[in-house]
Amino acid sequence: YRVWRKQIDGIMDAFVTTHPTDSCSLVQAGQWFYSTDQKEKGKAYFRQWRDTNPGNYNAAMLCISLIVSEGTDAEVVAACDEALKQFKEPRQKVELLCIKGDYLYKLGKKCKAFRTYEKALKINPDHLMTLNNYAYFLSLEKRNLSKAEKMSRKTVEAEPDNVNSLDTYGYILYLLKRPADAKVWFKRAMIYGGKENETVLYHYYLVLQAMGEKEHGVSVVELARHGDSPSVRTVAIDNPRPLVNLPLEGFEEWETVRQQFESFPDDIPAHIRLNVLVEGHLPVMANAEAQQIASRKQCRFCLINAKRKSQPNQSNGFQVLTTTEFQQMTPAEVAKMYLEAKGEACDEELMVLFNEVMEGLDDED
Repeated sequence: YRVWRKQIDGIMDAFVTTHPTDSCSLVQAGQWFYSTDQKEKGKAYFRQWRDTNPGNYNAAMLCISLIVSEGTDAEVVAACDEALKQFKEPRQKVELLCIKGDYLYKLGKKCKAFRTYEKALKINPDHLMTLNNYAYFLSLEKRNLSKAEKMSRKTVEAEPDNVNSLDTYGYILYLLKRPADAKVWFKRAMIYGGKENETVLYHYYLVLQAMGEKEHGVSVVELARHGDSPSVRTVAIDNPRPLVNLPLEGFEEWETVRQQFESFPDDIPAHIRLNVLVEGHLPVMANAEAQQIASRKQCRFCLINAKRKSQPNQSNGFQVLTTTEFQQMTPAEVAKMYLEAKGEACDEELMVLFNEVMEGLDDED
């Protein structure tokens, strides 16, 4: 698309100019611009679709999803409130109330969040997302666990392959001092994607720990003399502290990550790595603040993994990296960056040759 991008941009603009209220034109143009690094223009067309089609629920939900991904929690709540004034069908109201409840909880307005979930369940007592999210947040607060268990049980009965529902139900059973029952559901969660989810894995670890089982250990192979059959025994490692990334996925700005660290449960032993998106430089007191937060909890603070939000313009053409970014680069990547900054080509053949040299040096070591 790089060759024809300007022409396609013009075609999309012409579509909208000719049909300024047509859903197909506005959605197609919005998707094109949003997906080709022209997000602001794409979002403008999505908003135009919503504003020129005020009764279109899909248009309103698309704009809310954009706020979810790029806006603040308070903006999401405000967008849901605005949509609730307009859309009155039961399905629409329940979906909007569920989203509103999620973001009220994130804002720390927990009582309001729970009341919002109650409103949604009065309209549809079987709305699975509301049931799961309400139950999970109750479990985080360790409140009304009997009620949370009943709500969560509905979700796993309806969707026995949904890893989020399985995790919620298993964790609630663990909090209810039923680790053997919880283990059954976590074993199922492992089949449906739980192995790739740090939260699920940690909850499963808590269950196994409560049952006295050790999921971490070292295998020791012993051979008495040449020709004998080896004997293998496992030495359990007590009280492992799993690594937890905050946020669980991707990077966020320091204030957001700091609040997530503050909200991390006080009684969970873990090693914490903070993934922080920086613009310019990390706040001077960030490490000290993280150490202070960890001092009030059972977890241990490891490091701040900083990633630069955008590269500042440098007159000399060099790229600016954080210390963490530089440490994670291979020698080949450093060499490539240096050559490109000098205006010299670094083709695939040269990279292969460089990697072979590095492998040879490693072998000598």
